[in-house]
Amino acid sequence: MGLDNKKVLLIDDDVVVNKVNKYLIESTGIFDLIESKTAPQEAIEYINDLLVNNQKIPGLIIVDISMPEIDGFEFIDLLDELFEEKGFEEMPVFLILSSSNFKRDFEQFDKTPAVKKFLSKPLQKEEFEKVLEELDFK
Repeated sequence: MGLDNKKVLLIDDDVVVNKVNKYLIESTGIFDLIESKTAPQEAIEYINDLLVNNQKIPGLIIVDISMPEIDGFEFIDLLDELFEEKGFEEMPVFLILSSSNFKRDFEQFDKTPAVKKFLSKPLQKEEFEKVLEELDFK
């Protein structure tokens, strides 16, 4: 078990956004696997399966802030609970992707230390590569 910094998990309820972001992430040439999910619960199940099967967790998780079931911050809380339940002590790097301009979202971002950056939709290659460099993904 552990983290794999060559794996990315994308979570966005918009299939088109996931495809565009996956293409952009692939174009960086940094990652070996980019998995996308359209619902937070799918992502939780995916990560649970990885844990159960002693496989590595994606080192980078990019999550949309606004989704129908639960928001990105609630997803991070649920994932943290899953990690605690399974005895997994590492924490992936989280990036929040959103078109939100709501003050409460920025305040929540400030209160969630696991989230390293708040990026605007659509994901921009130059900005994304800069963030990856800052976070030491190579």
